Amino acid sequence: MKKIRRLIAVMLGMFIACSAGACKKTEPDHGPVEPEFTGNYIVKDGQSDYTILLSQTAQPAEVTAANELRDIIKKITGVSLEVLAENKLKDVDARGKFISIGDTALCRAQDFKAENLNTDGFLLKVVKNSLFIVGENQRGTLYGVYEFLEREAACKFLSPSYDYIPSLSEIKLRKLDVTEIPAFALRSDFYYPMSYDTKYTAKMRYLSQFGGMAADSIGGTQMTYWSDGGHSFYVYVPHTKYYAEHNDWFSGPDPVNSQPCFSNGLNDDGTLKEGDSFIRTLIEGVKKVILEKPMLTHIMLGQQDNDNVCRCENCTRQIAALGGQRSAQLVLVINAVAREIKAWMKAEGMDREMNFVTFSYWWSMNAPTKRDENGKIVAANEYVIPRDDVYIYFAPIGACYNHPINDTSCSKNVVDIYGQFENWRAITDRFYVWDYAANFNDYLSWYPNLPVLKQNLLYYREIGVAGVLTEGAITGQNYYQQDLISWLLSKLMWNPDQDVNALRAEYDRYYFGEKAGKIITEYTDFMNSYFETTSRTQSDSVLHAAIYTNHTPWLCSVETLNEKMLTKASDYVARAKQAVEGDESLNAAQKEQYLRNLEQVEVQVLYMMYRNYDAVFYTTAEARYEFMLKFFDMAQKLNVNALMENGKSLEELRADALDN
Repeated sequence: MKKIRRLIAVMLGMFIACSAGACKKTEPDHGPVEPEFTGNYIVKDGQSDYTILLSQTAQPAEVTAANELRDIIKKITGVSLEVLAENKLKDVDARGKFISIGDTALCRAQDFKAENLNTDGFLLKVVKNSLFIVGENQRGTLYGVYEFLEREAACKFLSPSYDYIPSLSEIKLRKLDVTEIPAFALRSDFYYPMSYDTKYTAKMRYLSQFGGMAADSIGGTQMTYWSDGGHSFYVYVPHTKYYAEHNDWFSGPDPVNSQPCFSNGLNDDGTLKEGDSFIRTLIEGVKKVILEKPMLTHIMLGQQDNDNVCRCENCTRQIAALGGQRSAQLVLVINAVAREIKAWMKAEGMDREMNFVTFSYWWSMNAPTKRDENGKIVAANEYVIPRDDVYIYFAPIGACYNHPINDTSCSKNVVDIYGQFENWRAITDRFYVWDYAANFNDYLSWYPNLPVLKQNLLYYREIGVAGVLTEGAITGQNYYQQDLISWLLSKLMWNPDQDVNALRAEYDRYYFGEKAGKIITEYTDFMNSYFETTSRTQSDSVLHAAIYTNHTPWLCSVETLNEKMLTKASDYVARAKQAVEGDESLNAAQKEQYLRNLEQVEVQVLYMMYRNYDAVFYTTAEARYEFMLKFFDMAQKLNVNALMENGKSLEELRADALDN
């Protein structure tokens, strides 16, 4: 009887659950439902009833957001919406027709809050007749405006040199209820335009690493919140100031090619020695920066960018005592700084968030770990476990980007990169990642990393990485693959689940036009496939792709950049040009723009020809001269700026090529 009762109860429960909607999945899922039309138009037939609303005390990025919304809508429709502060209006409520930007009183009166959105997230909400665009911070509000323009007004913000802005007679107001939360709180692409182009940076929803930009207008840069972004010990303890009197604080006399003596003033257990020392001076330098910059949340303590590490007797002994890895000293130093700074802040009554960051980079890649008696990875000792307020900035400079970071079949990554990352994970779960996305010896040559962008970000998200900075062409610009990668990363850092091939096709369609865009998508497919096949057929094992040609020469070898491949690449560009020129649906201005954009593809193909010209293409001195003239004319017209990191200028390279 009890079994029958239980069966009846189960069946009754299933019936109730299905009645309540829990069994809806009998019908196919057709994807997200598009928001309904409210019946209101933001713009229609040259007119608008809508006002862009700001708080009386709007922050700089909120003002930028309002002005960008007004200016871009005017470009789209010819209609300029008025931007007003709330105190300029007598009656402000959601029954009116407003686009509320940021933290307005009208927004605060609603039953939603822009909270817990991983720092830069935002909401797009329609209540009655009004649209609310509000971020967790002012930067998020600006990102929300660009999202609205892409989502509802068909804009596409694509590169430093080109935005797709359509011409429309109307913009409908739909019943939006959108919450956008980025996968990573810190997102940055260390690409040359990020050093000066504030609007491009904001449109890509990046946080620039550069403090010299017009930071307030876009809600700050990374340097608004971080004390420094990289190699920073000499920021706090300047070599040029202290070396003469305290040469024992440093590994050598050259401020460019030396490191601090990390054991100077620091006991093996992380406590401080008495008297003047590198560590005490470092702590005082950090205090000074905290007092000077009230918005700081992160103190970056990164090793200098060289391998001239200190090999003094005390450092050698201390490293051995800590388990043998030089990274152990960095953790010991940053733990000590964090401990002393937090004690000072508490004593001074400073109630501020403060985190501390150090690199795992180059000679500090190996985690300070060991295997215990059971074979488990553990900390080498208790002093090298990062504190809860300490982050490791993992920088896989030696990685292979022909394979995902966590590809265990890649002999390079499985030990040197993924293996070390997993070792660090055994002792901490707090990470940022400084990643890489270009061939720094040959910016414009094709780099076969497009297939791994998503996979790496998925891995970083899976293990809880707080933020990602990807270093690309830091001195070059305006060529197709870097612009494409920068755009793709801007999307994937926000949501790495997106379809990369679909995103690529979207980019090409809007950057080159419908017909030419399809051809360039085919070109990229060809290049990806060609390099993937080449990496498997030129060697007994699959070749790696480092970020420097001299580490993986096959990337730009005569065998790889051969005449047959480059002729086919040139044919794609020629076909795309013909598609633009023959497209009668395009007007003259559109054709001119798309042909200009195609030059950013062509200049890469020309560079790959230039790279091995004498070995592959050289026929006569006259033909060589004409080719070099064409390549450098195009590179300078596009303001490509540089062909490699820390190399000769375009003018110098041009003179070399044309004189030979």
